[in-house]
Amino acid sequence: MLSFIKNKHPHLLNQYKTHLSALLDRAKHQPELKDSQLELLNELNQTLKDASDWQSVYNIELQVIEYLDEDDLQTCWLRKQADNDVLSPNLQVFYQDQVKLNLVGTKLKSMLAKLVCDLQWRAEIVRVKADFSARARLLIALMFLLSFFVFFTPTISNSIFGHELFADNLRLYYLFSAASAGLLGASFSQLTSMRSNISKASIEQIRTMSHFSYVIARSVIGAGAGLIMFYIIQSELINLPIFPEFISDQRDLLDLLTAQQAEVKEFLTAGGELSDGVTKAVHKAQSVLSGVAVESLYSSEAEKTASLIQNSSKNLMATAHSHESELRVGGLLHPSKGISLLIIWCIIAGFCEKLIPGILNNAEKKALKASETSND
Repeated sequence: MLSFIKNKHPHLLNQYKTHLSALLDRAKHQPELKDSQLELLNELNQTLKDASDWQSVYNIELQVIEYLDEDDLQTCWLRKQADNDVLSPNLQVFYQDQVKLNLVGTKLKSMLAKLVCDLQWRAEIVRVKADFSARARLLIALMFLLSFFVFFTPTISNSIFGHELFADNLRLYYLFSAASAGLLGASFSQLTSMRSNISKASIEQIRTMSHFSYVIARSVIGAGAGLIMFYIIQSELINLPIFPEFISDQRDLLDLLTAQQAEVKEFLTAGGELSDGVTKAVHKAQSVLSGVAVESLYSSEAEKTASLIQNSSKNLMATAHSHESELRVGGLLHPSKGISLLIIWCIIAGFCEKLIPGILNNAEKKALKASETSND
């Protein structure tokens, strides 16, 4: 059943084979040994030399017990007792009680075989756990690197290839940022909690954790949590001052641009060209409110002015994407700061498995309570 576990430390196996070979040599020199028994011991010795995995060596160890003399039996029995601290408390107590009985002969051989079998089983569990744990760590580390790359894809595309992803679709940019942030949070959660989870898990649980599907499922859940957090924040289902604010309609945008126009007049010292741009922007926003369709609410110069205001006295925007310096209906009120807050909360949503379910459960309770109140 455990033959798939690779022997990653052959020097330990060789040392164990040397110990068993010495036991076999002593067994072969017993004077009362029959020819048939001697032939079987020679076959075991040859099988031991050819053995390349722990399962074969363990099988030979159990067979050797039958041919040990009384002195070797007592020695092995007491030596194996020193290793029984890795067994369960109940088994430890059981074997300690057997020592007090001063077993000899066939009874001692039988009890020694049981002890050896239990120790072998424990050693195999440790070996299998180590193999599954190594695989789980590798998959989680690869998923973290992949999520890291996905998260920074827009930045990499803009910096290296000069192409802005989602430049014409603000909504898609926010959705991608939220999902990739949730994905990053989920993979980071797996990475940081991996050691404690593995130490507490059973062998079957670790085996499940080492499957690629398990790692993918947890990451997809994180991406979904990031998306849900984005909609929770934008819909103001939970309204906290630490959440980013969105521009909900054209009037909000008009008020913001009007306020910026007043600030520009105080802030800028360079004459009317930029101020004219802001004025044109406000007129365009006003025309939208009057029912006149326009493609853009403000000109490129007004956009530069708004960016300049948001950075107080800076002349350059340290952003990775144009959406981080744009004001639009449905966009963030403070784009550069807002996208960072949005990403942080989506990472937290992906990191904490219980955060989004808790928020949704509370929202469900409030909705049910409101429904019952309205019915009354």
